[in-house]
Amino acid sequence: QVCEDSCCEFFCRIPGSPLYTNLEVNVLGTMTASRRVKRHEDVQRFSAEEFAQIERYTSLGREPITETQARDYTILIAVPFALLGVKDGQLPSKLLANIYKCGDKTARPHFVSMFPIDIPNPDFHRPDFFQPIEIE
Repeated sequence: QVCEDSCCEFFCRIPGSPLYTNLEVNVLGTMTASRRVKRHEDVQRFSAEEFAQIERYTSLGREPITETQARDYTILIAVPFALLGVKDGQLPSKLLANIYKCGDKTARPHFVSMFPIDIPNPDFHRPDFFQPIEIE
């Protein structure tokens, strides 16, 4: 699973929507994406057609590497707003979101979030802790 590798995750919700989007990408650009209500509730995985709309660039290329080689890298993903739930091109003024860096099964497991998640154990699927990100 992508989240078990060294990866970055972006979770977001359009204010008022019951669904949030979960994007996960590892150091080589391998990606998983879905929309959901909760971690295991109403999970809607992105289709092949939706994945084809997401552009991914990684400074490490796409060939397998060792964990040591994955310590310094850059990832860029370009996701159309429509895949995040924006209807008819009407951008909201903000998204509710959080960004994470994790590596569940790396040599040094790690979990860090842009905005705090005030619970005892790591759980990124917590839209109740998403914070506003302005769109300009």
